[in-house]
Amino acid sequence: MQVIYIDVLFALNLTINYLLLFLTSRFSGVYTGRLRLLGGAALGALFSVLMFFPELSVLPSVLFKCLLCAAVTAVTFGKKSEGRMLRLCCIFCCVSFALAGVVMALSLLTGGQAVTLRNGVPYLGISVKLLLLSAAAAYGILGAVFGGGGLRIAKSTAEVQIDMGGKCLKLRALIDSGNLLRDPMTGKRILVVGAGMLAELFDEPAAEVLKRCGKGNAAECFSQLCSVYPGVFALTPYRDVSGEAGLMLVLKPDSVCVDGSRRDDILVGAAGREIATPDGCMAVLGV
Repeated sequence: MQVIYIDVLFALNLTINYLLLFLTSRFSGVYTGRLRLLGGAALGALFSVLMFFPELSVLPSVLFKCLLCAAVTAVTFGKKSEGRMLRLCCIFCCVSFALAGVVMALSLLTGGQAVTLRNGVPYLGISVKLLLLSAAAAYGILGAVFGGGGLRIAKSTAEVQIDMGGKCLKLRALIDSGNLLRDPMTGKRILVVGAGMLAELFDEPAAEVLKRCGKGNAAECFSQLCSVYPGVFALTPYRDVSGEAGLMLVLKPDSVCVDGSRRDDILVGAAGREIATPDGCMAVLGV
């Protein structure tokens, strides 16, 4: 009879969950901090220990794992829309299946201990080296299948330059795969920047109007700005992560450059409040 050590079971699942969440972040393009990754991994490891010992039938086991997947994803990546949460959960499951298959294959090929599964929770005696090798192999397999054969790690930030009327605004943008904002007429992506930041591109009185632009008064600001800059501004509908809908003031700049390359498929949206992230990003751009 095999002896199960709770500390080994917890440590093993903590490491596996951390690797799974790290790979999920890379494949989804939704980046998060190490503490959030560790928090999600710890939550998954804790419930893995609790779930390992009781004998559960198939249906309760599957339902529990679905709820656990959603909880771990929410803790790691924060509050997202239903569509983004479902996408992250699906990627997490795909990465889990790939890693599990590679771990079992390498364990058997190297003569390691066979995997013990109970309620879908693994317990096996493998080295950390073999586990990391399995994670790298799983990343390679998923990258070859879903990445067109290329292992491309999506960039989390980009250097952006906005030119308007002889003035230039340089800032760093967060690359967010969950930002699906598009201009409904042209289909162009919208780079979201704080309205106060965009005011630097204009002289008075347009700069003052932009500084006052916030949630709920985009239409009023649009009316005032059009009298000074006809054809430069527009309005586009949006829906945020909380489900609230509204109108956003959109700027049609002279040019937008992303990492030194001119992009004609990007407009600039004025957010009601300034954007600031720990790594210095002052704008958000979708992929």
